[in-house]
Amino acid sequence: MGNDNATLQRMIEQERAGTLLSTRIVPAGFIEGVSDNSARADYVVANLDEAKNAVDWYAEHGYPQIKIYNSFPKDILRDTIAYAHAKGLRVSGHVPAFLRAQDVVEQGYDEIQHINQVLLNFLVDDKTDTRTLQRFYLPAEKIADLDFDGQPVQDFIALLAKRQIVIDPTVSTFEFLRQRAGEMPRSYAPVASHMPPDIQRLLLVADMNIPDDATASRYNKSYEKMVEFVGRMYRAGVPIVAGTDATPGFTLQSELEWYVRAGMTPSQVLQIATWNGAKYSRVLEDRGSVTPGKRADLVLIDGDPTTNIADIRKVALVVKGDTAYYPNEIFDALGIKPFVEPIRVITGR
Repeated sequence: MGNDNATLQRMIEQERAGTLLSTRIVPAGFIEGVSDNSARADYVVANLDEAKNAVDWYAEHGYPQIKIYNSFPKDILRDTIAYAHAKGLRVSGHVPAFLRAQDVVEQGYDEIQHINQVLLNFLVDDKTDTRTLQRFYLPAEKIADLDFDGQPVQDFIALLAKRQIVIDPTVSTFEFLRQRAGEMPRSYAPVASHMPPDIQRLLLVADMNIPDDATASRYNKSYEKMVEFVGRMYRAGVPIVAGTDATPGFTLQSELEWYVRAGMTPSQVLQIATWNGAKYSRVLEDRGSVTPGKRADLVLIDGDPTTNIADIRKVALVVKGDTAYYPNEIFDALGIKPFVEPIRVITGR
């Protein structure tokens, strides 16, 4: 969702050649705007012609969607979205500064990333610069008091559902909004003891300034309401996808657990992580479900995540096409304590 193009193209080539230990990659084209707060990117645009040039490159290279970032010029957003759609690309991203989530939905977004970007809809005006840390501190401070049953929130959820706007909440990552120094986030508690000591220490490092217990209580309430909001969107018919924005291989599982805490069943959550991911990445024709004729990309779990979502961590075997991978061997090489007993697949007689 956010890569420099040369690196990503190289990774795609290596994965397809079988020389890189990697999942299959479905890319998104990253487009940022010019500002003092711009993220590093190949395409940092100042006008519509430059934005169209970026879209053209991504379309020519087979990208199914683009991701728009915080500093993208709001005055050219609508035309850029229309141009991307005309090229057959989905449009997703953050909400550019000085706009609200409702604005980007009405201008044609297909997907919004991150729960804070969604809920800032009710916390900002056209003077709020969300390229700054305000995009974190405003939700932490104010969502605690936001009335989810009020008409503005209910109307917004109804709009998301009517237009089938996909939401990628990444609530597991955003637990940092309530973390105090020295505390282990709930998202990483189940895996912390498996990690090397240096990683365990890093998990205790806080990013937010939380000076006292009263602030901690408010930020905690705001975070819990963010999780609740994901459940409310799902029950209203808003499509959810299970994304992460943190430690590869160990964040997605917690993301799924938060969805269960938001009121979804484990089976519903597993569908989000598989079927929805494939559907909205436009690869459902060959993956996303265990179906004859689709790719043999399978994860064997030593447990039953349809009843206990935490079992999703107990990966005993990964099959990708004609190759089997043993997680325990990879964990051992990385200094990580495995989560299940090792298994061995016997082929032939």
